[in-house]
Parts: sequence; structure tokens; C-alpha cells
Amino acid sequence: RNGFEDIDLCLRMKADGFFFTCVPASVVYHLESQTPGRKAKENHNAALLGSRCAALLRPDKHAVGARDGFMPFIDDSLEISLRMRDKDEERLLRQVLDLGYQPLFDAIRLNPLWIRGREYCADLLEGQGDKARALSLRIETASILWRAESWAELMQTAQRLGETELLDMMRNIYERLLACRSDPVVIQGRRRSLRRLDEPFLEKLFEDRLKELSP
Repeated sequence: RNGFEDIDLCLRMKADGFFFTCVPASVVYHLESQTPGRKAKENHNAALLGSRCAALLRPDKHAVGARDGFMPFIDDSLEISLRMRDKDEERLLRQVLDLGYQPLFDAIRLNPLWIRGREYCADLLEGQGDKARALSLRIETASILWRAESWAELMQTAQRLGETELLDMMRNIYERLLACRSDPVVIQGRRRSLRRLDEPFLEKLFEDRLKELSP
């Protein structure tokens, strides 16, 4: 019912022995989620996709990210996330450090997971009194790390700036992350999902993160 059909098609084609290739020369214009009521049937579609293709679904963001040089970690929603390696963060910062704002901004846009660059740029903007743009960059950083503490700090900043709508959004995220990382049902569900992947290093990442979160 208008949703998930692309995933369903690709999974079943792969199961039938077909494979997919990326053709960089192709140009596709996709007006994403423009159909009215686009998300109205998501529960129905998710259930149907699960009944047809559950055995074909296997999370691989961590494997693809590691192949491309990124570092998997467990965020506060207890999901697998990715970030740049520390040495890559520092190397990139050294490359653009003395080149001015535009190369720095360009490098941030070309490296969406670059935390250190955003922090450096936000510090510069705050020093010049541009607190709104600095806050925007810090929100991007928090969206990569997905840690409750990061959102708590941003709430204080938004409150000082009088950004009431942002404050409400941040509070919702903060409370949701706190709930996730302490909910036994969520914890056990994530643990079972990881065990099904049968990748010990992911299970260790998960258990180590739980220990960090233990009071």
C-alpha cells in the first residue's frame, strides 16, 4: 500500500539469484515521500514485508561502514551507529585548519560523520557571536553520536538562546534516549537481534556499552 515496495522487490530479486550494480553515470530524480498519505500504511507495510522477507533481512551497516573505514559503536538507542576514526578526524582537520571557513564547511559537507570538524567550526562561530549557526552544527554532531548527554547540553544552549521549538524537540530526543538505554525490554530485544547476527565483536560492543551506562 504505497510503501516498502522497493525493499520488497530488491530482497526478493536477490533471493531469486539476481544481483545489483551501482552505475554512477545514471541520473535519477526522485521526489521522495511526495505522495499524500505516504506514511499512513507503514504498520501494514512493515508487517507484510516481515511476513514475506524477514529471513532475507540482515543489518549490515556496521560491515559496510567498517569496509569504508568508519568505526561502529552502540548509541544510546542501543542501535549500531558509525563515526569516523579518531586519526581520520584529526588528519582531515589538519588539512583544512588554516584554509579559512569555506574549505572547512566544504569538508564538513563532504564528510557527514566528521565530528571534530563540526566542533571546531562551532567554536569559531561562537567566538564570533554567531551562536545560532554554532548550535546548528552542534545539533548535527549530537545526531551522529546519539548520546543523551549531548542532547542535555544542547537543551541548556537552546534555553539560553530562547529557541523554544528546538528545546521541545531536544527534550523529546533526550527523554527517548534515556528510556531506551534503561528499558529491560528494549535491551533484551536489541541483544537478541545482535545474537542473531552471530558477530561476537558486535555483542561485545553492546555489552561494553551497557556497562558504561550502568549506574
